[in-house]
Amino acid sequence: MQVKKVFAITAALVLAACSSGGVPETTPSPSASAAANAPVGWPVRTAEYVDLWLHGYAMVLNDTAKVPLFDRGYRDQIMERRRQLNVTTALDANTQKLRDGMSGKPNLEGSGQFVIFSFESWDEVLRVTRLFVQNEGSPQTVNDQTTQQLFLALRSAFKTVADREWLRLFVQSLDDEQTKFYQSYWTAQQADRAAARQAIQTAWNNTYKAKFQGYLRHERLADGTFILSLPLGGEGRALFDAQQGNAIATSFPGSSTNAMGAIYTFAHEMVGNAASRAIEDNLTPAQAREGLSAKLLPIGQVRAGAILLSRVAPELVQGYQRFYLQQVGSAVPSGDPAAAFVAAFSVPQAVADGIARQIDLVLAGI
Repeated sequence: MQVKKVFAITAALVLAACSSGGVPETTPSPSASAAANAPVGWPVRTAEYVDLWLHGYAMVLNDTAKVPLFDRGYRDQIMERRRQLNVTTALDANTQKLRDGMSGKPNLEGSGQFVIFSFESWDEVLRVTRLFVQNEGSPQTVNDQTTQQLFLALRSAFKTVADREWLRLFVQSLDDEQTKFYQSYWTAQQADRAAARQAIQTAWNNTYKAKFQGYLRHERLADGTFILSLPLGGEGRALFDAQQGNAIATSFPGSSTNAMGAIYTFAHEMVGNAASRAIEDNLTPAQAREGLSAKLLPIGQVRAGAILLSRVAPELVQGYQRFYLQQVGSAVPSGDPAAAFVAAFSVPQAVADGIARQIDLVLAGI
């Protein structure tokens, strides 16, 4: 399954991203106070409640994307940890029911992942989702403007009675998961990955933020939040809105040795718009109707990240190529990985050339 790469982002997301976050396809307008607190300069952040939501999806979703939507092997690693601790929760008991309920429903499989970024805390998720289910998703049944806006965000993904029942069971399961397992796991992981986070922040603040600055500025992404998320891998999540704020959620490597994985994911996410434009420009109307764009975008975006790095940080290109070969489970050559990378992420030459042109246009400020 592929998730659309560009989403509207509210300032509520940006507040969430101050701990860290991501967002749905369409969300309500932010409050003035939220907008005033929007972060600047792409600070590096984390957020437990956002990771909890994505963790739930990682455990339930049948992830068949070429570039996995979640960290490769994440579910198996979590299951092994739980076996070691002899822990079971409501999420285990309800996984099959949740999996069956979302099957064939893009709104649950895709958009549902991103509603968490409209919220500011897990307590708010619990309160608002309960009201949302009880009041049949109608914003007119509540008086508080913030709650009304959150109802609208939820309603974009959970449209029917069956969808809302799925949401109720999912949140109930995650709450038990949080209490019995995830809170202690997440806290321990933050300590274990402190050196990796420091290495990412140092590389980002001292070197790569400046190298990416021109591209970000020309794409109107000068400010935003750089989010490290435990469940995510190289696919990441990109959340752009020129007026309200931006966020990019990336992988959170387990050690400082692999810290650059987060930078690679950031590069991959920031070129989503350019890759999409290039693909659309090089498809016939018939190919567009057949949905070829959705098939090409995940592959083209990986290629786009490498092209961007070749322009602004060529020292990262081979590392990026190896990282994404690992993400899709391909063999990684001991020498130059370029040929293996192009073979693993093959797109029509016209599309590859179009992506390069789009990136060069952005870098030129055109």
